[in-house]
Amino acid sequence: MSKKMILWVEDEPELQAIRVRKLKRELGDIEILFARNPVEAIRELDSNKGNIVGVILDLMLPLGDGTSGQSTFRSGIELAKNICDKYPSMKIVVLTNLSKYTHTGKQIWDELENISCVIEMLEKTASISRFVNAVVETFEIKS
Repeated sequence: MSKKMILWVEDEPELQAIRVRKLKRELGDIEILFARNPVEAIRELDSNKGNIVGVILDLMLPLGDGTSGQSTFRSGIELAKNICDKYPSMKIVVLTNLSKYTHTGKQIWDELENISCVIEMLEKTASISRFVNAVVETFEIKS
């Protein structure tokens, strides 16, 4: 039997260290893979077909392979759309610094609601326990 995995797309994974540790404790045998940009994310999804049960996606990502030095919310949104086009049954949990109560945040949250694979959207300020519960429930992981 192949190993189940979660792909976490985050350009600064070291900033999520506490969430990663808590999630690993809850998930047991499920491996967490990391990608720092959209190109790495698609590469990981393609090379681990059938093993990845879900994607945790930071919206603010570098463009393309990250060499431009620019980051944008569009990069994360486009990656979510690409994942859904290529892997329609994939489930995505989105993390963002944008509040849905600001004008820009509301526009982006509304756009994400129309992407079929985006199951859960959380602000990065959400508690660790809320984050872990959202991942476990969204990806239907029995801890």
